Amino acid sequence: MEKVPANDPAKSRENILRQLAKAGDTPFLVREIDTDGNEQFFFTSQQLNEMRRGLLEQLHAARSLKHSWQGQPQSIAQDKNTIPFPADSFHFENNISNRLAVQFYKRHGVENPAMGVEKRSSNERLQVMITKHCLQHELGFCQRYGGNFPTHLSLPFSLQDGTNSFELEFDCRNCLMKVFLESENGKI
Repeated sequence: MEKVPANDPAKSRENILRQLAKAGDTPFLVREIDTDGNEQFFFTSQQLNEMRRGLLEQLHAARSLKHSWQGQPQSIAQDKNTIPFPADSFHFENNISNRLAVQFYKRHGVENPAMGVEKRSSNERLQVMITKHCLQHELGFCQRYGGNFPTHLSLPFSLQDGTNSFELEFDCRNCLMKVFLESENGKI
């Protein structure tokens, strides 16, 4: 292409950077552009866009060639997304709430993913929370911090939200409060 000297090299550089920085809907990201002194020449936006498109097409072709075998393009991703899930055990605390989530975890090697609390119907006592925020401590009953437990109250404490009952268990040695879900009829 004809090299026409730029009237304003700073504006020419700005235009080069702006036009070449676009990657559009390609899998590429432009991180750095080296004008190599070419800002001294004037390029139209159309010329720069054509150069950019040509370069991106060449990169895409080179990438496709690199990932092909015997002339057949191969998918970069695995046929099945089966990368193991990075957890040894998987309990209801992980909040699985639909069949697609169950399928996902099974595909990733979790053998028996348990449904979240809101989707379960069993008679077992379910721990729904462990917290450092302790009601005994907040009410001044914590003996570890000099409080006295009143004689007119007894453990276990429970909380209610209208439909569910939550029993509180205190692990004073570890300074934790555990919350268990229990319903009125024994079912969750």
